Amino acid sequence: MQTRIGAIWDEPVRVDCAQRSWLRDRVTANALRELDRFLNLLIDVAAEHAGLRTWGGRRRTPNKLSALQSALGSPRLHHEALRSIGRVRDCLFHCGGLVRRPDHRQSDVLTLMWRAGSTRRRATLAIGDRIDLTAADVLAICELYRRIAAELVTHSASVEAA
Repeated sequence: MQTRIGAIWDEPVRVDCAQRSWLRDRVTANALRELDRFLNLLIDVAAEHAGLRTWGGRRRTPNKLSALQSALGSPRLHHEALRSIGRVRDCLFHCGGLVRRPDHRQSDVLTLMWRAGSTRRRATLAIGDRIDLTAADVLAICELYRRIAAELVTHSASVEAA
């Protein structure tokens, strides 16, 4: 594949499959990080709106969401899915899309799991396996984040109406 990157090079730059894969992994990981960061900030806003203390120093979104759900008396939903997405993001960004660490010390696999609407993803990958997210996976992850955000906004609106 020939591509021209800016006007810096006089000759077209050859982009091989490995470079394309690396770039795709990094872009996907950055997109997942942005989704996670937005949700993290939204959780703080929802907590503040509900009159709860915020967890601005807490960086792990699954833990922050679980803390908010506990404070609101809601069931702890989405924790494992968000942790799974975070592990996938880390593998894509830091490990070239290869599984380098298991879910936990007593395991030898990485579990991918998330659900959005009727789409459910559950797979286990061994150490050294490649993570290949499909377009359907990315859409399902985006839908999961959208649904969580909608739940937070709906709860905030119900607090405001009360």
